[in-house]
Amino acid sequence: MIQRFQSCLLAVLLLFISSQLIAQQISNLGSYDGIDNGAVRTFAKDSMGYMWIGTSMGLSRFSGSLFKSYKFSEHNEGIVDLLSDLNGFYALESSGNILKYDYEKDRINKLKKIIHAPALSFDFIDEETLIIGLQQGLIIFNTKFLEFSDILSPESLFNRKVLVKDSKLYVASTNGIDVYGLNKSKPTIIHETTYLNGIEVLDIALDSEKRIWAGTNQNGLYIVDGDNSEKISLLKNEVNLQTIRSIAFDNNNLAIIASEGDGLIIIDESLKLIKKISHEPNNKNSLKQNSIYEIYVDPENIYWLGLRELGVDIVYPLDNPFIHVNYVPFSQNSISNNYIRSIYFDNDNRVWFGTENGISALLPSGNWINYNSDPLISNRAILTIDEYNSQLLLSVYGVGLVAFNPNTGRANQIELKENQKKSKMIFTTLIDEDELWIGGFDGPVKHYKNDVLVKNYVTGNARKIVKGPRDKIYVGSPNGFFEINKTRESINRIDINRLGDLNQVYSLLYDEKNNCIWIGNKRGLLKYNIESQKVNSIQKSIENRLGTIYSIQKDKNENLWLSTYNGLWKYNTISDQLLKYGVDEGLSISTFGFGASANSKNDSLAFGGPSGAVIFDQKRLTEELNISKLYISNFQINGLEAEELINQNNINFVDQISLKYNQNSFSFDFEVPTFHGSKEHTYHWQLIGFDKFPLTSNNPKKIIYPKLPYGKYLLKAYAINKAGTSSTSPLEISILVQKPFWLSKWAILGYIFSILFLTVISIGVNKIKTNQRLNEDKIKFFTEVAHDIRTPVSLIKLLTSNLITKNPELKNDVKLIQKNSENLNEYVTQLLDFQKAERNQLKLKVSKVDVKDILRKVINQVQPLIDQKSIDITLSMQKTTLWIDKDKMTRIFNNLISNAIKYSAEGGEIIIKAKNESDLIKIDFIDNGFGIPSKDQKMIFSRFTRGTNINDKHISGSGLGLMISKKIIELHGGKIELVSKENIGSTFSVLLKKGSEHYNDEDLLVELENDLEQINIKNNKNFEKLILLVDDNEDLRYSLKKQLEQLNFKVILAKNGKEGLLIALSKNPDLIITDVIMPMMDGKDFCKIIKSNFETSHIPVIMITALGEINDKIEGIKIGADAYLEKPFNMKVLNAYIQNLLNSREILKKVTLNKSNNKFDSPDEKLLSDMMKIVEQNMTNYNFSIEFLAEKIGLSRSNLFRKVKGLTGLSPSEFITQIKMNHAAELLKNNKGIRISSVAFESGYNDPRYFSTTFKKFFGKSPKDYLK
Repeated sequence: MIQRFQSCLLAVLLLFISSQLIAQQISNLGSYDGIDNGAVRTFAKDSMGYMWIGTSMGLSRFSGSLFKSYKFSEHNEGIVDLLSDLNGFYALESSGNILKYDYEKDRINKLKKIIHAPALSFDFIDEETLIIGLQQGLIIFNTKFLEFSDILSPESLFNRKVLVKDSKLYVASTNGIDVYGLNKSKPTIIHETTYLNGIEVLDIALDSEKRIWAGTNQNGLYIVDGDNSEKISLLKNEVNLQTIRSIAFDNNNLAIIASEGDGLIIIDESLKLIKKISHEPNNKNSLKQNSIYEIYVDPENIYWLGLRELGVDIVYPLDNPFIHVNYVPFSQNSISNNYIRSIYFDNDNRVWFGTENGISALLPSGNWINYNSDPLISNRAILTIDEYNSQLLLSVYGVGLVAFNPNTGRANQIELKENQKKSKMIFTTLIDEDELWIGGFDGPVKHYKNDVLVKNYVTGNARKIVKGPRDKIYVGSPNGFFEINKTRESINRIDINRLGDLNQVYSLLYDEKNNCIWIGNKRGLLKYNIESQKVNSIQKSIENRLGTIYSIQKDKNENLWLSTYNGLWKYNTISDQLLKYGVDEGLSISTFGFGASANSKNDSLAFGGPSGAVIFDQKRLTEELNISKLYISNFQINGLEAEELINQNNINFVDQISLKYNQNSFSFDFEVPTFHGSKEHTYHWQLIGFDKFPLTSNNPKKIIYPKLPYGKYLLKAYAINKAGTSSTSPLEISILVQKPFWLSKWAILGYIFSILFLTVISIGVNKIKTNQRLNEDKIKFFTEVAHDIRTPVSLIKLLTSNLITKNPELKNDVKLIQKNSENLNEYVTQLLDFQKAERNQLKLKVSKVDVKDILRKVINQVQPLIDQKSIDITLSMQKTTLWIDKDKMTRIFNNLISNAIKYSAEGGEIIIKAKNESDLIKIDFIDNGFGIPSKDQKMIFSRFTRGTNINDKHISGSGLGLMISKKIIELHGGKIELVSKENIGSTFSVLLKKGSEHYNDEDLLVELENDLEQINIKNNKNFEKLILLVDDNEDLRYSLKKQLEQLNFKVILAKNGKEGLLIALSKNPDLIITDVIMPMMDGKDFCKIIKSNFETSHIPVIMITALGEINDKIEGIKIGADAYLEKPFNMKVLNAYIQNLLNSREILKKVTLNKSNNKFDSPDEKLLSDMMKIVEQNMTNYNFSIEFLAEKIGLSRSNLFRKVKGLTGLSPSEFITQIKMNHAAELLKNNKGIRISSVAFESGYNDPRYFSTTFKKFFGKSPKDYLK
């Protein structure tokens, strides 16, 4: 009976305390939450459960946790009214736009705009008709046909509220309240009466008795009942009913009134003031401001208040079940400190709080008494509070145990009998009848009986001591979990190997019913079964969300209450369900502290920490039994909004979506519209076809599925709220990721055809390549044979020239040999041309030539063949001059005339005639021979092709002549044509362009090297010099040696470049003649090494080769060759080159030796000497140039070039470089310690790096290596 009385008394205490501390729970949504700026004018809840908020700046949808803004025009106008019911969701812009939300597309559509703007309010007349209040008049709008009526009641101004009720239309305007009858069949309105005529009415509402409540502008509140209108005057002075902006009725028929400047006024139907809620500067739990523009009461009877500037206030009509204890600055009735270290409920219904600076008591009256004047507790932390010998036992930080008398407020230090240092930092105490247990950070756990120390137990910094069954005491500390048997006076540390990590224990609770110890540490919550001595971690089932547990309390419903660093939690030991309480449930404290908790005898709980404390009766905590439907939001494909990529309806209104193969990565959020209570839900989902098992999470954000294979998937999801209730209907959406095109049936069919096609092509290509390889082998064979033939031809030419000199009587025979060797050389050239034609490497050397003269010479060459077959040949043409390659065109004419002779019978006839056709010259070669079959004529200009009709006539031929002829003629910009009939004859027509404009500049080259008249041969009877001859052909080597010795040269021989290099280094010849193609080391590499070596770089080099093309010659000159001769060569030309090169070097040598005494044999020598002096005098002049040298010498740049080139074989630039390099070499030889940069500067180079590069190129080694 006494216990029941105490429970009732404490319940009354809690109710009274709640009215004193926190009378109303209020939360705010501001711009920081995502709401649009501007005054909040209207609210509405849609059929999906979302809350819509219209402001002066736009329109937002609220899910309870996130806002989504909707843009419907370039410049969103303010929203003045919202409507939502089964007819749809509509919004009204002040500019006159009527908007409708498309649920399936999740977008706002403009229906139509009222031209008589601005609009102020609207309401449904029926399911497809709206009545709209304008600034001047009313208008009806049909939502189905999008048609407006004419302006109705234009005399009615500022129609701020239109309300349709029971076939009546009520309009609040500047003229009062107009009442209209509705004719819904048309529809139209008929004015019936006006209330409050002449009073500006801002808002109206009807109560359950159909009375009209009217809020006016500066005229207070009126109630219209029938024909009676009464202004409401309340006697309470603090209520100022001047301007009433909004009126609503809650689910209890209480009138909720927004009074400008006064906040929220709540009145019952009997006009009794129930409550006034307003802004209080020092109270966080009050309205943000007193200017309220709109009131909306939701189905849960929660008040949504639209504020003028600071967003939305949400007012919960029921008192907050959590009573918060906080320090209130400047208040005389407040706890003294916000940091709560300990809590205790006493038998007199007082709640005691140990703080950082003393102890405070909350009385049943709701008043506070702060005890902090006694020196023992003043400004000291009170770590524990217990009742002991009719007083309060306090553990005071730095003092120890103190007995506190609540009646007097005096504190005395407790004298305990012990022969050791007293504990002064006690963090936990346990009182068991006449026994006292203490533990802390400055001593062991101590056991007292009747104030006398019994025994010490070492556990290390004890944080919590609890009594277990029988004689067991349990201690938690940073060092672990300990069991003490007080009868045996023994201590046992629970085996860490069996129990896992039990260090850093902060809290313990003995659960008698379950025979276990609940342990709270940094790992979370653990359960120690006393009987089995096993520990189970509860943390596994709660996803590591608890953090460190500082206190544990248990209520009578088998719930554990856990105060943690991460908030307040309730764990049901039966259902294994864990719930968190936070701001959504009315709890404003998010972090609790160590040891500050208590449980009253009537099951009320208190927890504290660094931010205050909270007291609550767990029976008053309501659980959310309902949960809204689960939706998907923020659906993205490949990181972009889905509507940007696919033309798809709102994903929440479709059963299936189809994605392209490259849209196979998507993400989404889960969303359950929840506005009150806990917003923490558990989400369960599975993408069947991808996820092997269902997934669970408490975080609904960013569910990601990357790179899904193509196929069909089914997304199934549902949500469960904190009470365990599932969402109203599970979410199911089929998702199809399409096959990529390359895996479609048509693509696979295409692959098959492509493979077959490629196989056929591959076979054909391989066949072509095989034939091409065979042809390449033929070409290679012919080319190699041609190169091998040219060397003996050169030898024959050399020997025959000697025979004519020694034996004049053999002149005719020798000429015949020379003629045939020339023919053989021509065949070789033809083979080489064939190789070049195949590789598109044929080059022209074009000059102005008399074509008739060429044809006459060719006819003379083949005259013996003509005479042999008694063929008549006629040349009928005038003198014709063309720009052609003389050598190549001679070979073409020779081939065409030879073919005509070869394929004509004895006694045949050949006619050669030319015709002038505009810009062309046409030369016809006509014969009456065997002709060419028509089937062979298309291929006759292809390689290795001959007419099939001459196969049995035993006429030799390679099938290359016509192919080469066609290629060469086309290079000349002309063409060759054929007209032939078998057994009648053939006509080959060569068409050549006049002039030279159609040639490239590089083609217009005239070969001068064979013109002996242009080569200056200086005679010197006593000229004896050493020549190194390098050639792999022994016969040519010795024959050429003999020829050179007859010219008084000393000759030494080498059979390859490697051997020649050794001889050149040891013998230092005056000139080197080398072949190009040789084994071991060819002529090009040999020449390159000679020219890059300092000891041999001065030696002139003449290269002789069968490679006669201009590109081959250019390459030879680039690597340093002084002259380049093509086999077979004329000995006189070779002698001329030798003489000029040796003379040039002699002049340079003479100039160098005689530059000091100025004695010269010729003006040329003096010229070179003068140039050398000018260069040496300007060695360090960085502005020295060829122009400067030319000016000093008195020659033009071109004349200087020709003169220096003719005398030295060097260009002026090379001449200057040679002088500078020789100067640098002298400096390096004579100054071993000189720096490279100094040599560079003294040699005329301001960049040492460029100097080193040039030096190495000139001498074959770097300056640094040269010094060594």
